[in-house]
This record gives sequence, C-alpha cells and structure tokens, in this order.
Amino acid sequence: MNDAYKYTFNTYLNDMKCVNKNETFYKSIAAKLSALEAVPIGSTIANTDMQKLDKTMVKLSDIYAKSKYTFVMFYDPECVHCQEETPGIATYIASLKNSGVDIQSVSYLNTPDDKKWATFVKEKGLESWINVKSKNNDRTYVEKLEISSNPNFLLLDSQGKVLSKKYNQQEIAKILMSIKN
Repeated sequence: MNDAYKYTFNTYLNDMKCVNKNETFYKSIAAKLSALEAVPIGSTIANTDMQKLDKTMVKLSDIYAKSKYTFVMFYDPECVHCQEETPGIATYIASLKNSGVDIQSVSYLNTPDDKKWATFVKEKGLESWINVKSKNNDRTYVEKLEISSNPNFLLLDSQGKVLSKKYNQQEIAKILMSIKN
C-alpha cells in the first residue's frame, strides 16, 4: 500500500501544478506520505555506529550533538549524479559555515565497496567533512532510512531530528532562517 501511495503521489500530485492549484491539499497529502516513510520529517534518526576514513569508530549521535545542524550526504563514488553534484554541494555547505551557520557536514559512503572512498573524498572537496561508512559495511541502515539510491541527503538538528530529506539550497536556507528566529 505504501508503494502504491508513493507512486500515485509522485506520478500525479507531486508537481507545481498541484501545488499552485491547492497548496493546502498538496501539503496534507505530502504530510501523509511522509508519515508512511521510514524516517519522516520531524522524526529522530536512529543512532548508528560508523567507521571514519581514519578507521576510528563514531556514533551518529556523537556527531549531530556537536552542532546546531548536521548535513548528511549518502553517496557512492561510482554514481554519476554523486560525481556531478558533490563539488557544488561541498561549496554550498562551506559557504554556510563561512557565513556563521553552526553546521557540520557528513559524507556517508553508501556502498559496501570502499576502494574508491578516499579518492572520491579528495577529488570532490570533502576533506573537511566527517567521512564515514557503516561499521563492517553492514547495510541494515539502508532499509531503516530508505536510502538505497544515491545521492541521498538529511539535514538534522542537534537532537537528531530530521529537518529535511533533500538537497535544495532554497529549502535549506528557509529551514535555517525559520529556526534562527
């Protein structure tokens, strides 16, 4: 049922025509769909054990608790979209940090093949990010977070609450401004 609901929403309702016609209706349908997701907006993300690029272990909660915001990007070095989008994303997150936003950035290797991990980090400008992968390449987080495709994104607050599940500069700026006030 969940898949049918998502298909109907994404095929027939998730466009500007629907939003412009009746924004209240659109938002209520989007909220219902979000409630069916594994990690809906407003929920707290499950804590996970991760291995950093330097082989040390870290918990996700130890990361997001250190800043007001944490931006997480899930990626695969062989994903064409990841290769194309990552430099711009890295530049945008750096600009937020440089403008005084208390935000951390985490790049999460979303594949069990870590051969190209360090090279991708260096080539795409992610050296200042917290670079992690799942502990022992355990992929159970993929189903828990519904992030089988790449790239995927999460914006978290300092409590691990999910504020956004996509990379959109205008939406991120809007969220950051609304919480500041």
